[in-house]
Amino acid sequence: MFFKVFLFFTEVGKSGTYRNQLDFLLMKLDLIMPSPSLKSLEEISSKKIQQQIDYFTSCKMPGLLSGFSSKEERNDDNKKECWNSSVKWFSGGSEHSTGREGGCEVGFRLCYAGRVLGVRLFFTPRQPWMPPDLYIDDKQFMDAITLEMVQEQLSSLVHWPECRTNCVAELAEQIYKLYKKYQLSRLHNQTAESNKLLEECKAICESLDITEDDTEVLLCAGEQVLCVKLPINFDLPPPLFTEDAGEASCVLHIAANSSKAGSLVATLRVSPKADSLLCGPDGEDRICLPPIPEQRNNEKSGEFLVSYTEDIVQIINARIKQVHQSFETRKQIVAQLLCQYDASISQYDAVRFNTVELLLLTEEEDFHYLVDIVFPRCFPQVCARVMLRSICQKEGEKQEAALVPPFNHKPKGEPDEMLEAILRSATDFAPVFRRQCNNRRILAL
Repeated sequence: MFFKVFLFFTEVGKSGTYRNQLDFLLMKLDLIMPSPSLKSLEEISSKKIQQQIDYFTSCKMPGLLSGFSSKEERNDDNKKECWNSSVKWFSGGSEHSTGREGGCEVGFRLCYAGRVLGVRLFFTPRQPWMPPDLYIDDKQFMDAITLEMVQEQLSSLVHWPECRTNCVAELAEQIYKLYKKYQLSRLHNQTAESNKLLEECKAICESLDITEDDTEVLLCAGEQVLCVKLPINFDLPPPLFTEDAGEASCVLHIAANSSKAGSLVATLRVSPKADSLLCGPDGEDRICLPPIPEQRNNEKSGEFLVSYTEDIVQIINARIKQVHQSFETRKQIVAQLLCQYDASISQYDAVRFNTVELLLLTEEEDFHYLVDIVFPRCFPQVCARVMLRSICQKEGEKQEAALVPPFNHKPKGEPDEMLEAILRSATDFAPVFRRQCNNRRILAL
């Protein structure tokens, strides 16, 4: 069922008649005017529609979880539309154009509270001044839309600005806001459990000092969903983010099954940029959420999820503090190495300060060797990895390498103390490493 909106001038009640008259007039013009004129109109209109789509795809889609797909999901044809909104273009006469000659269809997906909401717009290039027909793949939502809602909430359809490049993006934003109001009204009209979810949502907003724009609630197939954009400060040095695309944000997704009283499941959804900071470039250090505790009898409605949400914010802030402190400690250690061994450093990571390579010499035995220092993501909680490598003296000679044994490392020590321990471990192991290299050279003869 297609939701058609034809509102022009002030004669809303005569909109159907107006369009019939317009179609009849265009049919007459098609007979009178040379065909190139109508063809030119279609080409100009199609270019405008394409410009609107290009602008639309360059904008951030509305929704807390918009753009939260991972690299793998964006590169996988089967998954890339699950979270990211997408746009499709179908020319007239195709199997998707609903049999409209010369028409086109633009389809995109809005993400609301973890649910993908399909939206399709049907344009008629011969009539660029006409608003597109709108179809949304939620039949209950479509049936609930009234003419008054269209006039107040979907104003872009009432006064279609076909000359503006942001009209499709503006319409998508209006559809998202209307759907959010629709879900809120459904919860208000449901059981006491639904009202309880709204109370908890309001209490979380007051506790975290956020607005309703930072929340999404959904009632779908017996499941209640609450999404909260957590107030996390990601104002950090750019090198800490290995992926710089989009916004850094975290959304707490809480789902409650109405058939199972008290069963709540929490999931932390993290944008790709925030994920690169919190979980590392390979996602090897993901945050594990604690289970939601059962509500105690003495807890008031609205306080149940507040303390849990605050705990999640503290967990994320602690991880950010740890990552930032690790970065600053690595930076200080590399700076001290540059001051003390400037001429000996062959290379180092000047962006994230994860690795350093320097040339050292054992004065007693006149033995030169390379020292590779690798700082893990969790440094200084985890000790740095130190490796010695030999310097090849002949062409074709195999380079020897050996990992320095574990040494005394103080995670809470000062950067200069950590550096001293690292260098001492390398120099103490150097004589052993030299004997290993000499023995292997003798065996190779």
